[in-house]
Amino acid sequence: MVNPDFNDRCIIVPSLSMYTDEMYLYGRREWIKEPNYRHKNSLLNLKDNNRKIEISTKSKHKIKRATKLLLYQTTTKKAYNHKTNKIFSFKVNFITLTLSSEQIHTDQEIKSTLLNQFLIEAKKKWKVTYYIWRAEKQNNGNIHFHILTDKYIPWLELRNTWNRIQNKLGYIDRFHTRHNHTNPNSTDIHALWKIKNVASYITKYLTKIEEREQVKGENWRASKELSNIKGAQVDITDNIYEEIERLQNEPGSKRINKEHFSGIFFDRTMVTKQKYPLLYDLFSGYIISVFGYKEQIIFNNS
Repeated sequence: MVNPDFNDRCIIVPSLSMYTDEMYLYGRREWIKEPNYRHKNSLLNLKDNNRKIEISTKSKHKIKRATKLLLYQTTTKKAYNHKTNKIFSFKVNFITLTLSSEQIHTDQEIKSTLLNQFLIEAKKKWKVTYYIWRAEKQNNGNIHFHILTDKYIPWLELRNTWNRIQNKLGYIDRFHTRHNHTNPNSTDIHALWKIKNVASYITKYLTKIEEREQVKGENWRASKELSNIKGAQVDITDNIYEEIERLQNEPGSKRINKEHFSGIFFDRTMVTKQKYPLLYDLFSGYIISVFGYKEQIIFNNS
């Protein structure tokens, strides 16, 4: 019996994956019979399972999408600054955690013992649910962490909490030996209110490649809602295709055509309920499925 050709095993369905400001058009294979070789090929992906110490191109894309999704789903909030005694508006908090003395433990131990404890306490103390962290090496060889979240964390509470946690491995005690006090300035909160394009600034910050020593093991991770983002996915109908055609011709939109897919990059504020109802509802439904919101402004201004 002659085996059928590759194309006889499946049909190609025009499909769409949509993210905050980018979408991809491709042919999804609908298999008539599940061929055994698909399972064999999938096992090949497990052969090279050593973690890369440098941030890969794939990881960069994941971080960018996670950052944009975090920024675009959150609304502007009010918070009280106890230092200035003023109420201010903000959308996200971007903080840095550093060690207060020379690192004497492995990167993995610092992450599992200190960073993990900080994230656990942040969830309880400041209701931090959505976050992205990136680990880097300082010039002195110490590991440090950048963390993006949509919750406000008071600067003094942040520093006191992190100093207490890092002393689980003795870093405050060793600082005290040299400086004769136990209150090092080990944290920083980045000022974002002067930055016009917050999404671009943060993604560039989180995905930059350092020339110095690389972090051993994982160098970034996000909360489960922001991990492995698949985007809003749908098979393309004539009505959806009509909206795609109009969107790609908007000022500022850009389309690239590759052999197996096309990518469209667009101004997210263009996608309104009135102008693009199908695309808007598609992405709104995706946001609800990820974050569980019943009412949410999806494409708000940052």
